[in-house]
Amino acid sequence: MAETAFVKHFSHFPATAVSQVESPPGSYPAVPTGLSTAAAALPPAMVWGRIESYIVYRWTTRAVVWVVEGEGDWRPNLTPTIVSLVERWSNNVWITETTLLPSTLGGYELLDDIYRFTGTVGSAIALTSGLVVTSASAGGTLTRSAGSFLTDGFAVGQQVQVTGTTGGADDKVYTITAVTALVMTFGAGFLTVNGSETVTITTLFPPLAVLEAYRRLAEYMASDPDIAGASAFRMNFGNTALETDYQRNPAWLGKAGINSGAFDLLRDYRRVP
Repeated sequence: MAETAFVKHFSHFPATAVSQVESPPGSYPAVPTGLSTAAAALPPAMVWGRIESYIVYRWTTRAVVWVVEGEGDWRPNLTPTIVSLVERWSNNVWITETTLLPSTLGGYELLDDIYRFTGTVGSAIALTSGLVVTSASAGGTLTRSAGSFLTDGFAVGQQVQVTGTTGGADDKVYTITAVTALVMTFGAGFLTVNGSETVTITTLFPPLAVLEAYRRLAEYMASDPDIAGASAFRMNFGNTALETDYQRNPAWLGKAGINSGAFDLLRDYRRVP
C-alpha cells in the first residue's frame, strides 16, 4: 500500500493581532520652522500624537510588542519595523520561535497558534558614507558593499539629502523609489555624474508633506477659539460699535485633523508599503 504524504497548507487569510503595545518614543521629530508663536508653544508630543494616531509611519524609534493568533499571513501594521524576537505560546510559557516562513506579503506565515513579536518601529536619522553612485537617464542607484539600507531604516518614499557630489553640483534632496539591503534606487533626475562617485546621504525625517500636516494641525489647534471650528458667524452694526459673534461646533478640536486639512496630506502614509 502506497504511503500518503501530508503537506501543511497555509491559509491565505490574515492572522489577527489581538494585542499591540507601542511604547512612547524617547523623542519626537523636530517641529517645522515658520510656526506662529502660539503654534510653536504647543507640546510637540500632543501634535505628533494626533498625526501618528492617523498613520502607520513612525519617524522616531520606539518599542512595540504584538500578540498574534490564528493561521495565515501576518506582518507588522507599522513601518518601518525591525522584529528582533518571535515567540510562540507553548505549555503556558513563551518559547523562542525560529522556524517561521516568510509570506508573500512581506511578513510571516503563521500556523494556528499564538505568537508574540517584539521589535522596534520608527527610524532615527541615519548617516551612511562611502556609497557608490551609478546614474542613468531614467534615474540611478546608490550601492553599498556591506551593511544594510533596510537595517539603517531607509524605506520607499523617504527623502534623503545627498552630499559630496563633485563640486556640490548635485547635492540635493531625492526621493527613494525602491530599496534593498545593498541598493537604493531613485527616479528620474537623480544626479548627473558620469560613471560613479562616492557620496554621503542623510535621511530627512519626516517627509515635507508630513511637516506641512504638522504645521496645519498646530496652527488650527492654537488659533483663536472664537474662529477655529466656528460653524456660524454673525456681525451686528450697532450705533456705536461693531459686534461679532461666533458659534463653534462642539467637535471642533476632535475634528482638527480634518478641518485643518492636515489629514488630506497624510493619505499616503496610512498603509504599510
